[in-house]
Amino acid sequence: MVGVLRAVAPVVSVIAMNSIGSYVSARGAGLACPDWPLCPLVMDELVLLEFAHRAFALVVLVAVVAVLIPSMRIGGTARKLAVTGVILLVVQIAIGGAMVLSALRPELVALHMASASSVLAVFAMLAAHLIFGGRG
Repeated sequence: MVGVLRAVAPVVSVIAMNSIGSYVSARGAGLACPDWPLCPLVMDELVLLEFAHRAFALVVLVAVVAVLIPSMRIGGTARKLAVTGVILLVVQIAIGGAMVLSALRPELVALHMASASSVLAVFAMLAAHLIFGGRG
């Protein structure tokens, strides 16, 4: 059995990550770190903001792994949703890198947001399944 906190942690962390990303975009800090995945740590507000967005990805990763492991053991729908979520998260990260390296091409910015929404949707479905749907 997966606890409610572990089930919803990816959802909450992805919502926070998406919110930070939106704030980064609204502040015009998307290219404050002009390279990817590296970011020059200088004491500049916009650089620190963009770095925080990238660093928060570690929180998301921990939350995802914390629900992935028991979901793999449960199997069935839980396993399928967890694996789909991880694949979408990897795609999301790759799009984010491509977005920075392309100097924020609008098509990639839109795709980055769409994939972020997809990651959130899958982990929300997984949480609902784990909390209300039972095993399998």
